[in-house]
Amino acid sequence: MPVYYDPQRRSPSVPWSKTAYPRVLLCRDIWLCLIVHGALVALLKLELLDLPEGQTVPLEVLIPSLALAGYCIASLVDDCRQRHQAVMLACANVGEETRLFVREMLSSLGRVDEVLPLRFIAAKYALAAVYVFFFAATGGNVTQRAWGELRAKGLLDDREVQFLAGSYSGDRVALLHVWATWAATEAASAPAVRSQVSPEVLAHSLGQMSAALRRAAASAQEVAGHVAVPLPYHLFQLQNILILVSMLLLGGSMAPHTASSEPYSAVVTSGAYVLLLAAVFGLRQVAFSLADPLDQRTYGFPVAVAVNNTADAIA
Repeated sequence: MPVYYDPQRRSPSVPWSKTAYPRVLLCRDIWLCLIVHGALVALLKLELLDLPEGQTVPLEVLIPSLALAGYCIASLVDDCRQRHQAVMLACANVGEETRLFVREMLSSLGRVDEVLPLRFIAAKYALAAVYVFFFAATGGNVTQRAWGELRAKGLLDDREVQFLAGSYSGDRVALLHVWATWAATEAASAPAVRSQVSPEVLAHSLGQMSAALRRAAASAQEVAGHVAVPLPYHLFQLQNILILVSMLLLGGSMAPHTASSEPYSAVVTSGAYVLLLAAVFGLRQVAFSLADPLDQRTYGFPVAVAVNNTADAIA
């Protein structure tokens, strides 16, 4: 779920568990860097490691590695952010286009009470498609419990659930959209509607309803594509290796200075290294969280809020 906060406050009151740092502290890479740095400082301090005077990691190696690490972390965060925003927008469009379908149906058929049952059927199929989409997107499949929830809400009956869950292996969201379109078309063909609404208005309205469901289906397919195809693993792996190696090199280059300094300077140097590690691996953890836009444990799309808002708008 998203973390809501006041950006105008200098220190927003966000629980520690909602920040990135609990996950950073569970990361093995940051502890590896700290252990290597601490071990080098201890060995140099106890004179168990003989390092020639002034010999550290050459700047010709350190500076390019740090620059490359900065580029890698910036590129990783940006790639994951773009993926996160694309999925967020597509998920929001699924609900928005469904609401547009119902609003268009009500604008043209809402004054004719004789087709109220058909309007209700079309709306419930469109809303059922939203539920099925989010169930499949967040869980990988629609479980029996999810089908039971749809049945309990009155969106699908036993026969429809049995067909969708057991007999039909195609795109269930598309099929529910087809059922909703059939119900709306049947309502538009009723004599009571034909006597009150002009053919031109009906044709335009049916076209708008069909277009809204097509856009909702396209957004659902976009989300499915992002979920099915994650970031390229080899690029992801190489970026993480470069970040880790750069932080290890930086820790190694700072160890001689820390070991030869006065206690106060040594604490300041080590503290600066720890803060830098927290910043770098914190940004990396943010990228990890953004890479899974539907993960409800971190910054995932608020599925429950979106579905409830869609249901309330349709009702």
